[in-house]
Amino acid sequence: MVKEVSMSDKSEIEVLDKATLGRPKKPVDWKVFEDLCAIQCTQGEIASVLHLDVNTLHDRAQEQYGMLYADIYKKFSEIGKISLRRLQYKHAQKSFAMAIWLGKQWLGQRDHDQMIVAPPELTQQFNTLMVQIGKSQQSLHGSSESPALSIDSVPSQESSDSHLSSVSATDAPILSNNPLEPSNSYT
Repeated sequence: MVKEVSMSDKSEIEVLDKATLGRPKKPVDWKVFEDLCAIQCTQGEIASVLHLDVNTLHDRAQEQYGMLYADIYKKFSEIGKISLRRLQYKHAQKSFAMAIWLGKQWLGQRDHDQMIVAPPELTQQFNTLMVQIGKSQQSLHGSSESPALSIDSVPSQESSDSHLSSVSATDAPILSNNPLEPSNSYT
């Protein structure tokens, strides 16, 4: 015998069927989700690890936390940044390199790569002093193998842009005022 179903009964059956139809929701490990946000994973990477579509991840996260995905992600990624900052600070207490790096990143510190050029008067005084030192070393060692430098062999300010007089390797170095020329080489 077939029982007739009224229209009101049909709508109740349809509602029940829709609620039980479809795949069951895949379980999500929300601790893993939070940890992945903390280590700054992209939403695609998080969805991949959790075996979800990105849109499904957004919907499920909103259901779980009651916030938009962007707000949820920001909250947990900030927690990860705090942990990283704590670890860096801890390393900076033992490592000068880390302390310097953090000083540059957090405090705006920077290296100063400015070349200091001595004024011409100071360069001339230094060259004169080096000639005197060279002479006194030769007299102490009694060596007459190489001729002693004289003040005449030290370049004047007018000739500082030209090549220096030749000096042997045993003589004292002569500095140049030219910043492009190495200051500690023999010419």
